[in-house]
Amino acid sequence: MQNKLISEIQYYSFAGLPVKKSILNIIIYLTFFLFIVIPNALRIFKLPFLFLLLVFAISNTKLPKRQLTFFFLLILVTYIFILIGKNKTVDFQTASVQAFIVYVIFPIIWIVIGNFIFKIYDYKVIVKKYIQIGLWGCLSVYIAYAAFIMGYGDFVKILVERPNALITGNVFSITLNVFGSLLVIAAAIGHVPKLYSQRRFIVLLVVYVLTAAISGRSAFILAAAIGVFFFVIYDKRLLKNSFFIFLGFAILAAILFYFNLELMGSIEHFIEELLSGGGDERTKQTKMLTEGILDTYFLGAGHGVGIKYIRNYEFPWRYENLIFSIIYRTGIIGLLIYAYPFIYSLLSFLRLKKKRMVNMYDKFFFWGVTVFILVNFTNPYLESFEFQIPYFFTYCYFFNRSKNLVNENINTSEIRS
Repeated sequence: MQNKLISEIQYYSFAGLPVKKSILNIIIYLTFFLFIVIPNALRIFKLPFLFLLLVFAISNTKLPKRQLTFFFLLILVTYIFILIGKNKTVDFQTASVQAFIVYVIFPIIWIVIGNFIFKIYDYKVIVKKYIQIGLWGCLSVYIAYAAFIMGYGDFVKILVERPNALITGNVFSITLNVFGSLLVIAAAIGHVPKLYSQRRFIVLLVVYVLTAAISGRSAFILAAAIGVFFFVIYDKRLLKNSFFIFLGFAILAAILFYFNLELMGSIEHFIEELLSGGGDERTKQTKMLTEGILDTYFLGAGHGVGIKYIRNYEFPWRYENLIFSIIYRTGIIGLLIYAYPFIYSLLSFLRLKKKRMVNMYDKFFFWGVTVFILVNFTNPYLESFEFQIPYFFTYCYFFNRSKNLVNENINTSEIRS
């Protein structure tokens, strides 16, 4: 278990000033509510909260030397590949600023804050709050659909810059950034059914599955399917509550029937995209990125450098297949440095598995981030600092878990969950 003295702390330092824990709790909840539910929007409101949280984190935690070494490597590798791409990029200033923001500044910010979060809260609290905030994200999807149906689609600009919805007899989808946040939770939630009563958990699962179904987003639908799969595999009490599962999906079917919406069109579209590697556009850019990687001998063309195929005219070095794009721009060395948080998480998870010490929180964070990484082969979520939370927080979780493992009293019933 984590340090039980955590709950006894009533005040935290804010640049030397004592602040009540209740106030800090509100700041943390609001910050992550804004970043998870409304990603890539209202940044003028979100960033001040993030700054406050960063000051709290710096005032109450010390950075381990290993993380300082990683930060140094982030800066060094990013700077080197910015210089390599200097004479080849169409907009050196924009490309270099973006590279430092995405690959240096915010990774450091999220890790510093992540260390603090996992220091002051129990894992159970963090996971439950994460899932709860995700429910607010699900609600925002239904509100957005209702706004379009009632003719108030312009109000959805609060959630996404260019709102769009397709609602026909057999296909329905909507453009919302929140899907990038929700797919991580949907993929991981199947590992933590024991955090809730069986019936409550099934309700949560149905809400996430329904939200994925009406999103029209292939990655989100796949993530939700993975979440359901893990739930069925790991929860041996499933059959005892089969009535409530049937009732949940019956309600889902009734809602779809009431609004005259059919799932088959969306499911067929999802299968087509999955089999085609994400569609023609993604297939073309992946092929040309592969050629570019081979032409540069896996050494990297430099930050801000694109291939002949332009997907984004505003930022012509950005592509939906982010993993191949990183390899093309920074080579294998850059990929290894930027992938270090996931590599660390993977090795930590495998060590715990080898020792038979894996618990449901390990599974939640590891499989959630694994699905998130896979999604980045077709969606460049990691190039937006707002979607980096699960990536770096998973690293912070396993770093904290490894650090405290010696002092933990292992609960064998939890390990086998």
